[in-house]
Amino acid sequence: MDAQHILESPAIEKVERFRIRGMHCANCADTIEKAVAPIPGVIDAHVNFAAETLTARVTDELAAGTIEAKVAAAGYSAVAETGIVGAGESALDRLDARRNLEWVIASAIGAAVVMYLQDGESLAARIATLVVASALMFTAGLTFYRGAWMAARNRTANMDTLVALGISAAYLYSILTTFPEVFFAGPRFFDTAIELILFIRFGKLLEARARGRAMAALRSLLTLVPDVATMVRDGKEFVVPVSELAVGDIVLVRPASRIPVDGVIVTGASAIDESMLTGESMPLDKAAGAEVSGGTLNTAAAITVRATHVGSETVLAQIVRMVADAQGDKAPIQRVADA
Repeated sequence: MDAQHILESPAIEKVERFRIRGMHCANCADTIEKAVAPIPGVIDAHVNFAAETLTARVTDELAAGTIEAKVAAAGYSAVAETGIVGAGESALDRLDARRNLEWVIASAIGAAVVMYLQDGESLAARIATLVVASALMFTAGLTFYRGAWMAARNRTANMDTLVALGISAAYLYSILTTFPEVFFAGPRFFDTAIELILFIRFGKLLEARARGRAMAALRSLLTLVPDVATMVRDGKEFVVPVSELAVGDIVLVRPASRIPVDGVIVTGASAIDESMLTGESMPLDKAAGAEVSGGTLNTAAAITVRATHVGSETVLAQIVRMVADAQGDKAPIQRVADA
């Protein structure tokens, strides 16, 4: 093959998936898409806000680490996914959920204290209200200022921008009326600012829980695939993690065990329960040469299966991926509005 032909050969397309951290609303997803789409080598990019993932169709011309760098420059973080979309809940997910709950509790306690103190007209009561409100503004409310700053840096606005403007207006006006001798007399709205932080924090907690429940259905599907498999090589049996299986490997599937890969039966005959894929309640009789799918149940006799698709290429994994993508897909009218 000459050099001219090599230069003219088409680029190879592939799909890259990333876990996104730091999104606060659907507008954040749109910001990331706009940051990634112009990158040379990126054909198209889609962010699933519900699953917190970025799916990009790219060519082999894309430089390694470019997408991560662009997402980081936009104020978020992207980590390449090597497994199946929705494969599991990470320790970071659980930590985020716990932190959300802790901030809601702290905001509720702070709001109650501010509401109690704000009724006092003495200088000590006014200053105490200011101190407590300030502590909550720049702890529980700090996330909104960070989000608003990132949006401003990207020359856009999001929900955090609105929240930051609202709580800042109430807070700054209340500071002035806290010292009527210096500025002017008037009502104080520290409670308004803190209650707004509490309500939005509570909303974020509910949103995170709803997102977790939506992905739990996908994770329950993936539990149908066993974690380990019995591989047969040179007449010997080896128990290996399913993630280490490759196309062409031979696996032994005993009765009452689930098939770990998509493949073709090499030896043996059995009845395979495929209800998780087809809804058919009766097992199907299959013999050598028949195709089987990962996650289905071998009900009768031992069989050996040659793997044709493993990991993220199995039918079950593709179903999970399509459901996850559908959760974050936009209606045509929404695409028009976003444009």
